[in-house]
Amino acid sequence: QQRPKVMDGAMAEARRALADVSDKYIAGLYVGADKKNLIGVKGSSNGTVKTEDFKAVKIDAAGLAYEKLVDLSVVLDEANVPKATRWVIIPAWYHGILLRDNRFVKAGTEVQNSILLNGIVGRAAGFDIRVSNNVPSDSADKGFKIQAGYRGTLSYASQITEITPYRPEKRFADAVKGLHVFGAKLVRPSAMAVLVVDRG
Repeated sequence: QQRPKVMDGAMAEARRALADVSDKYIAGLYVGADKKNLIGVKGSSNGTVKTEDFKAVKIDAAGLAYEKLVDLSVVLDEANVPKATRWVIIPAWYHGILLRDNRFVKAGTEVQNSILLNGIVGRAAGFDIRVSNNVPSDSADKGFKIQAGYRGTLSYASQITEITPYRPEKRFADAVKGLHVFGAKLVRPSAMAVLVVDRG
């Protein structure tokens, strides 16, 4: 009697897992961003950036977290990136710091009150802010690579090409298998800015 509800829950869990895989793939495209659009990088003589060139900005105060978003906005302004549909992807801990800044959560307007009441991530420094646990970081303590851009920065295509219910051979159970095909590309390297940060 409960089997349809259980299957619906399993399918929802599978959708989240597929979204997480594609999110990680897209997050890795930051390496193609124009080198002049990087904040928190020492740079190198040959114009390329290697892992050892990262010098993460320590974020230890709400004001600094907000100011670095402004710095990302300025980088995009200087690259002539359209102001409309700008986005930035931040890790959960960075969002937690922003929530202590009145400029981000100040009450008084309908939009900001909705953010406070509903937990919507919101906007700051001209960006739609999204939180992801897939913001790239490495084990060498070189920092998190916060990425910013606008709607035309990346292209992404995704499709479930096949989906088939079946009965596993060695158990009494229902199962579904499918094929998820996706791809993404950084189509405008000059329209992506990257901020390398670490917890203060």
